[in-house]
Amino acid sequence: MKNIHFMIALLTSAVCFSCQKKDVEGFDSKNLSISVSKPFEAQTFKKGDTIFIKGSIAYISQLHGYSIKLSNKETNESYFDKEEHLHDSSFEINSFWVDTLGKNADLLLEITVEADHDGHEQTKSISLISQP
Repeated sequence: MKNIHFMIALLTSAVCFSCQKKDVEGFDSKNLSISVSKPFEAQTFKKGDTIFIKGSIAYISQLHGYSIKLSNKETNESYFDKEEHLHDSSFEINSFWVDTLGKNADLLLEITVEADHDGHEQTKSISLISQP
């Protein structure tokens, strides 16, 4: 019985402290860097092309994670979503999406960095074009 109470206490502690940010006084967006090397702004793709998404994220303290969203600018229809729950001060982004649209569409690639559990985030947006 003692072991069960110990295990419950241990699991409770792990859950409570597993997603805590290191000691930092507030969020400073000036020190958050989101760099995207691929794709570049206004890059054009055709059906069957692979859109490689590469970049890096860096901050002076531990971050919570990031998300990638590729959507239609006009309709806001989402074509690609990816979330990474990582706890580190820097991340490398290395992902891809294959253009299956076969139509003209203005696309928006958004990389959003979640700094903490308090709602602090920053987004980098890149406009792309899909053609048949």
